[in-house]
Amino acid sequence: MNAKTKIKEFAVNIKTAAVTSPGAFVLIALLGLTQLLYAHIPCAIDLNILFAFSIIFTASDFVKKAGQKQKFTIYILVAAFIGTLYALKLFTHSTKIALASESIGILYYWIAVIVFFSPEQNYITEFKWRFIHILVSLLFFAALYAGVFISVFFINAIFNLDLDFVDSVIFRIANSSASVTGSIVFISYKTKTERIHSKLFTLMFRDILSFLLPILCMLGLVYLIKFIIFPASIGYEGLGITYYVIYAALVLCVLMMRNFDSVQKRARFISFAFALAPLLFIAASIRVREAYVDRWFSPGFTQKKESFIHEIVLNAVLCLFFMYAVFRDKKITIKLNAAIAAVGLVLFFPVIGYRNYNAYKKLDPESLKKERNALEWFIYEKKKPAVPKKISFYQRYTSTFSPLENVGNIIDTNAYSELLFDISLTADFNIKQRGPVQPEIKPSEMTYKNYIFRIAEEGKLLYILNTLTGEQSAIDVYERAKADDDRETAELELPKDKRTPVDSVFVFENTGIKIYICSYHYREDDYATVDFNAYIKR
Repeated sequence: MNAKTKIKEFAVNIKTAAVTSPGAFVLIALLGLTQLLYAHIPCAIDLNILFAFSIIFTASDFVKKAGQKQKFTIYILVAAFIGTLYALKLFTHSTKIALASESIGILYYWIAVIVFFSPEQNYITEFKWRFIHILVSLLFFAALYAGVFISVFFINAIFNLDLDFVDSVIFRIANSSASVTGSIVFISYKTKTERIHSKLFTLMFRDILSFLLPILCMLGLVYLIKFIIFPASIGYEGLGITYYVIYAALVLCVLMMRNFDSVQKRARFISFAFALAPLLFIAASIRVREAYVDRWFSPGFTQKKESFIHEIVLNAVLCLFFMYAVFRDKKITIKLNAAIAAVGLVLFFPVIGYRNYNAYKKLDPESLKKERNALEWFIYEKKKPAVPKKISFYQRYTSTFSPLENVGNIIDTNAYSELLFDISLTADFNIKQRGPVQPEIKPSEMTYKNYIFRIAEEGKLLYILNTLTGEQSAIDVYERAKADDDRETAELELPKDKRTPVDSVFVFENTGIKIYICSYHYREDDYATVDFNAYIKR
């Protein structure tokens, strides 16, 4: 099939999608618009996520194959749900209501994905094709996003436009166009009827993983049994959130293996291991929690002081499903989606789900009500005067002199009694804000014999005092370094032959000492550091 035929097929799929899922295209248009105007829309990220998962939901067979009246009702309900959830996000002052609405939103995203992966027939084959199609859609999103940014980067570099890439129209256009393109590619999915697998897919899931996974599952079960018998053993990292990541990855692999009839017995054995693993995990977790009662470690996603009941219920659901798959259904079918939906309810059901239940227990009376809701915060941030950019710069100066190429520095010591190199003094203005683990702070003052060196006046001056003669000098390091930095910044785009000649040596001298400034680093309201060499005269 050549490129022209592919494009025609893609255009036909888009046209078909527009007929079967007109609401999805409305959501795509709204997603592109909110991405383009996100800086002027409060809680734009939440709204974009709602639109994105609503597109996934409306692309499902459940919506596509509904009658016209049912489809219209579904679109009205989706619009009402988005509006209600968004309004709660904007206007509520109650922390509990905000947490509950977030859980409802996450549960909606969870169910939207499940519904998309719930075809009327050929569950295993369709799961594979739909999973690949999501990856292809993300690839289109990333490719267009990168393409826009790289193109603008080269245009900016060629014409010296000095464009802003962080929060600008370019960023919004790239985000919007990539989101719309990726969504259109996604919505154009057409149900597959054939069972064609690539050679790599067949090699991986039929020939390699079908032999490797039973061994891995057996080792995993032995690992869990180890902590039931010896709960104080080391190496308990696998009992954390890693357990669920590995479990989900293995389930995905088994789903892919189910595409091949020749490995069904092995897949059934692995399903039996999946049924045993949650029981062993619960037992091992209880034993480890008892053994480490005075320590921070807690198995699974449940924190040390949180109730373990949700973790037990979640693993019980997984155990029951895979037992059913082994002894009754013989295959992992669409009923897996029901188990995944039950897991979502355990985690995200409002008020009593894990996320809300434990968050509510941690709330104190002062945090039950927000000072400002999301809309008020958005307006406040918009009206708040811009914070002036803090001054920060770094300047280096020449402190070594030699007419010979192979010699770094030559000093005639006839005029000096002592030479002090690489003296570094720091004035720290922010030491209380650095937290309990503080970096090593250099001193702000140093004494050598009858000379005292001190950085003061908010890190802008270097004082030198000779205690024998009483002679005191102050070098305005900040003024000189700031002027040099401003000039270099202003002339950065000019050709080198048109720039102002710069004095690369910063030297100060009085009757008793000569100072060469090596470097000066200044950060407003943070710190200032000066490095210098001191030549003490005879």
